[in-house]
Amino acid sequence: MMEVMTTILYIQKVREGKGLTITQTAKRAGLSYQGYRYIETGQRRPSVTTAKRLSEVLGIPWTEFFREDEATAAPDHLTARPSNPGTRKR
Repeated sequence: MMEVMTTILYIQKVREGKGLTITQTAKRAGLSYQGYRYIETGQRRPSVTTAKRLSEVLGIPWTEFFREDEATAAPDHLTARPSNPGTRKR
């Protein structure tokens, strides 16, 4: 079975894989600890400029910070509700 990894988890795993703490990553990218923490936890999206600085630190494409997570985007047919469900006849 293939593991689905959200953007947030992916960025965290990349950072940890490089042996960087949140503080080190933030400092190298010119961000405050809290500013980077908001980005890594998905509470905020970075500006393009900030995403590019983080991509240099983490070694990933800057566009990763703007990727839509397939795990959170349910197809329309799973979220659509019938307009008039009615009753089922036998």
